[in-house]
Amino acid sequence: MVTEKFWVNLSQNDYFREIICLETVSNTQDYLKLMAQNGKRGLVCVARHQTNGLGRAGRKWYSDEENLKFSMLFDACISPQFLPIISLIVGMVVKETIEKLYLTSVQLKWPNDILLNGKKICGIISESASTSNTVKWIVCGVGVNLNMKKENIPADLHNIATSLLLETNLQIEENKFLEIFLVCFSDYLRILEQGGSCELIKKYQSSCDTIGKKINVILENETRTGIASKIDEHGALVVKTEKGEEVFCSADIVHIR
Repeated sequence: MVTEKFWVNLSQNDYFREIICLETVSNTQDYLKLMAQNGKRGLVCVARHQTNGLGRAGRKWYSDEENLKFSMLFDACISPQFLPIISLIVGMVVKETIEKLYLTSVQLKWPNDILLNGKKICGIISESASTSNTVKWIVCGVGVNLNMKKENIPADLHNIATSLLLETNLQIEENKFLEIFLVCFSDYLRILEQGGSCELIKKYQSSCDTIGKKINVILENETRTGIASKIDEHGALVVKTEKGEEVFCSADIVHIR
């Protein structure tokens, strides 16, 4: 356990009650999904080392001990149809936390990629269990490249990944980042539970750099090209293509410069 490094004040937080700090774990997502199956809720798991870090769509996520790696286990009084909005909120909160601490602008690419100077600095994954009308639990994982040095980034990632330390020359403590993130995330969860999904979608859309850009939407068997026009009420991306308006619930996208 690495409890001495992470102290975050949760006394006023309605969603998270405990932070579990681990030296080494396969990944924080799987750890908290096991906790969820045992009836636990309101947990945040932080790890110094992950032996099998996970990214979106089953991809691996590389990180070293100078990066912040955590997952959150919680439930929310929302309809399952609004679960995709959770993932958007996480990306939006990461963006806001970075801009507050580092005083620098970062790009939010739909659904939740965070880029700085064209390189990725954050990975986000959201998983959940639900019935047709009830959300049982949600586990969201975040990996932020905070203080990683260039020599610790694998050579094959030099052109696509970076860290906030490398781009801003600022070193931020992990617990400070996590505390600000959890406060903001909890505020947005409360808005969502109170029926504010439209408000959050509008806020996300104004923060998302994908909107208005010409993009490639990479699907399993083809690539579509069009202009990203808006985010619909369930968090899907609406793109104007040669076939008209098309809606994509999940896909990899590339901004065309």
